[in-house]
Amino acid sequence: MTFVGFLFIGMPFSGTLAVLVGITAIVPYIGPVVAFFPCAIIALMTSTMMFLQLCIVWVIVQLLNGELIEPQVMGKHMVIHPVTIIFVLWVMGDLFGLFGLIFGIPLYAIGKILVIFLFRRFKKRYNRIHSEEKPYEKT
Repeated sequence: MTFVGFLFIGMPFSGTLAVLVGITAIVPYIGPVVAFFPCAIIALMTSTMMFLQLCIVWVIVQLLNGELIEPQVMGKHMVIHPVTIIFVLWVMGDLFGLFGLIFGIPLYAIGKILVIFLFRRFKKRYNRIHSEEKPYEKT
């Protein structure tokens, strides 16, 4: 989407900058902010109008990404609150650097799935052994 937007406004180095935006987008929330600065510098060196067009394209792409793509991938499937994502990125980035920023969210999601699975297994077993009421309902 970024590449098409950059081509539409006639941004210099649109392919290279779009690849940079794609690579930095691996890190949620922080990546797009980091990628904006090189794009803004090149746009400002070209003209002020190019910078304004870049800002418009950037907002459109980020809104589409944030409202359509990411909720479909992260929100519905992983059910992770945005504050949790920021906290995980902060801690993992501080502990492991770039590796932590890239793999922090997937590792958190795997850990969350394992904890939920183990809790449900424990709860199912506990209710079967110690409960005379209705069995544990799957949530």
